[in-house]
Amino acid sequence: MKVSRLIGVLVSLGLVASIVFLANYQREQLQQSNDVKMISSNQYHQDTSINTLSPAIIKHLLEQKFTGIAIDNVELSPLSSFYQVFYSGEVLYISTNGKHVFSGSLIDISGSEPVNYTAVAKQMQDALKAPERKAAIDDIDESEMIIFKSKQEKFVVTIFTDVDCAYCRRLHREMPLLNDLGVTVRYLAYPRAGVGSGSYNNMVSIWCSEDRQTAMTMAKNQQTFGNKKCEAPVSNHLELTRKMDLNGTPAIILADGELIAGYMPAEDFVKYLNEKEARE
Repeated sequence: MKVSRLIGVLVSLGLVASIVFLANYQREQLQQSNDVKMISSNQYHQDTSINTLSPAIIKHLLEQKFTGIAIDNVELSPLSSFYQVFYSGEVLYISTNGKHVFSGSLIDISGSEPVNYTAVAKQMQDALKAPERKAAIDDIDESEMIIFKSKQEKFVVTIFTDVDCAYCRRLHREMPLLNDLGVTVRYLAYPRAGVGSGSYNNMVSIWCSEDRQTAMTMAKNQQTFGNKKCEAPVSNHLELTRKMDLNGTPAIILADGELIAGYMPAEDFVKYLNEKEARE
């Protein structure tokens, strides 16, 4: 494949910035081998010829340098002499001597197909959090949820939703199809604008309504309904999203705690659930 054509393909994947970084970095490292194999996150080779700081020191350093950031984990990366650092569902890279940091996708282009190591790392890290998410959801009584139950229930998913989220509205329009395909949906509140915002107050009104399902549908259709107040669990749900490091809606939690971040068309979603069930 011609270089120009390869670059065109990578541009379409949004990978150019990462390729430029890798090219520059490889030149600076005197053409070190890029034959990196993704075995497991704790088996990456590291160059110990330079001053290497421990993960604990790197964590402390970053939290000092970047006020407000909370580091979840620091581990070796596929890139020699760099750690990969996880925070709030994101990844950044820092040299093992603590001097250089960059963010973005780390792409290996040495093989026949590009490998997005950053995406793989996020998936691996997210999988570790699934049991914790499952336990948190299991602790919530269904009386706190707004449930759209399938008559032929095969799957139960819990969705953190925001009435002002366009993709949440799109997903809600597919609720009849999801129910027909065997998916029961349980809603929790995630007003991303925060406590006291318009979306927060609307969601309190929904949870305080006598017919929560109808109120939710009206809100998702941008129809007006009466303001109501009660001891709604909206703030508790919002606090839970922070503990789970959720940063977008809809945030779909499967029965085993797996997170699907964002909208997926109903038929594709059910196909994924069926394939997942078959693998297990």
